[in-house]
Formats: sequence, structure tokens, C-alpha cells
Amino acid sequence: KKWASSQDCSNKDGKDKDKDKPGASQLAVPRLSVCADVQKVDRAKLAQVEFTIIEFDPDTFRILLDYLHTSSCPLTCTNIPGLICAAEHYDLPELLQACFHHAKQF
Repeated sequence: KKWASSQDCSNKDGKDKDKDKPGASQLAVPRLSVCADVQKVDRAKLAQVEFTIIEFDPDTFRILLDYLHTSSCPLTCTNIPGLICAAEHYDLPELLQACFHHAKQF
């Protein structure tokens, strides 16, 4: 999903506009790399389009994705154990609290 920005920070239109303005301060901002060592990047992994999720069964992972997308999901006695593990694994305290609250009702 793309989010609309209220400000264009790309400076595509006038890259050197500010250089001609008196008093325009240019800050030297170091470029940050997402990957510190490019030589260690596995190019095959970057091209990979399918990933095997072994931590959770497909139903739990599908419910987790729905929760991440909508901030809600159905809680049942059968899916709570998997969702508790997923909530702990991905550090989702609200989901964890909801699972424990639902489990205490039984």
C-alpha cells in the first residue's frame, strides 16, 4: 500500500534551485545503507518470490496477516494457541492480551 505524502522530498524538479539562493544552507547528510556489507547480500534471496513459513500453520499465519492488516481477527479455542505463539514471536502485545482475555473466559 502506498501512502500519499504531503511534501515531495525528492527534489526532482529543481535539484540546484537552492544553490543560487543566498543563505540557503546545505547540510551534509550521510547516506545510510540498508545493508552494511553489500558483498554479504544473497542475490538469490532477493529474487525469491515464494517463502516457506515454518513457524506457524497456514491457518494461524493467515489469521495473523488479517490481524496485521485490519487490527482485528476472530478468536476461537482452536486458533488461540497458535496466535499466542505468533503474538509473542512478532511482539504483538495487543493480540497477546486479546488471546489471553478470550482464553480466560473458558
